[in-house]
Amino acid sequence: MRGPTVAPYPHADCPLLSAISGGAGMDQAGEEVFWRKDGTAFPIEFVSSTIMDEGETNGAVVIFRDISARLTTRAARRNSEDKNQALLSAIPDLMFRIHRDGTFLEYFSPASETLALPGQDFLGKRVIDVMPAAFAAQAMQQVIRTLETGGPETLEYQLPVPLPNGPLHDFEARFVPSWPDEALTIVRDITDRRQVDRLKDEFVSLVSHELRTPLTSIKGYVDVLLDGELGVLTGEQIEFLEIVSKNTDRLTAIVSDLLDISRIESGTMALSVAEHDVGAIVRRVCDEVGRIGSERGVDTAIELPDEALTVMVDETRTTQVLTNLLSNAYKYSPSRSTVTVRVSGVDGTVRIEIADQGIGIAEGDQERLFTKFYRASSALKEGIGGTGLGLVIARSLAELQGGGISVKSELGKGSIFAFNMPLANLESGRARRGRLKKGVES
Repeated sequence: MRGPTVAPYPHADCPLLSAISGGAGMDQAGEEVFWRKDGTAFPIEFVSSTIMDEGETNGAVVIFRDISARLTTRAARRNSEDKNQALLSAIPDLMFRIHRDGTFLEYFSPASETLALPGQDFLGKRVIDVMPAAFAAQAMQQVIRTLETGGPETLEYQLPVPLPNGPLHDFEARFVPSWPDEALTIVRDITDRRQVDRLKDEFVSLVSHELRTPLTSIKGYVDVLLDGELGVLTGEQIEFLEIVSKNTDRLTAIVSDLLDISRIESGTMALSVAEHDVGAIVRRVCDEVGRIGSERGVDTAIELPDEALTVMVDETRTTQVLTNLLSNAYKYSPSRSTVTVRVSGVDGTVRIEIADQGIGIAEGDQERLFTKFYRASSALKEGIGGTGLGLVIARSLAELQGGGISVKSELGKGSIFAFNMPLANLESGRARRGRLKKGVES
């Protein structure tokens, strides 16, 4: 039935009768809606063909197929495509699909003025043909790397907008595999973010410099009073002045951290490099910082190799890194526990491990430990103070000297922070190159 209340097909519309009356070669195909006896409709697909006998039409064959499932799938796919298009339209990022050979395969331009580019300028062309050579080489390096590793890659760069002579803009490009030999590239304009970061860094640097002088003055006068140079003090006066002195030291340490961050990020951190015995540095730091552990009832165990290990480093900055890691270990350890400092040399690298039996760090927090001002949830829960700058500075100082810092931790079982440095006799050249990328060697 073609309708719920009408007779079968009108003569002119019936595929069977049309095929017969049309004569030889009058084949037909199409889609229609049929109705069941219960009044429900369903879509069909039909193909009709005439049957010929000695040049005369003898009949016709018509095949009907229920295509309800196909149309349902088609509608679902169309709905999904519409939703995806709406989602893409709401994303302020530029997106490309790039082949391994550098050809732009697909392009989506957002409404952003700095990112909106004519698709015809890119599609079918290679990165090297439409982008500055230096950037094209970097971008293709990331495309190849993400296809080989299967993981995301990120590239930050500057380009003039519009090309080639517009003002410079900061961009962040993220590369992820999409198909075999194809990478999806998502580009975001981060110019405003970088400008805010620069203004923030300038403000922090300015405030830090302005605070240093009055803090030094306060500390000096408090020391004069505590030394009794202006007369004998009462016990209560001494107690109050010691509190002032202690908190002045804390503020001075925070200001020093902020200044270090400013120098590191501006590339003006000066390093005085020489050969040093790692064991000697470790012993001295443990002697100086170990009193913090003793006050908390935490023991210190030192494990040094039999042979001396020499590194080419800035002794003061290396001491700063170890001091931060060791004081953190004491801070987060319970009384009657042990912090172990273990030094080893493997494959041209010196590894210093500082292991505690403290509260540990959640896996989700470990990824952000080396972010400015970040505090792990376990530390906040325990009410343990800190600025969230120490580890950022420690890792940066390690990297400036050709090394690095890694962490392994488990909640409730403790943490192991590893500080790696290249041995002087094998890797001093690489260490110096690592420093000169970000700092100044003096």
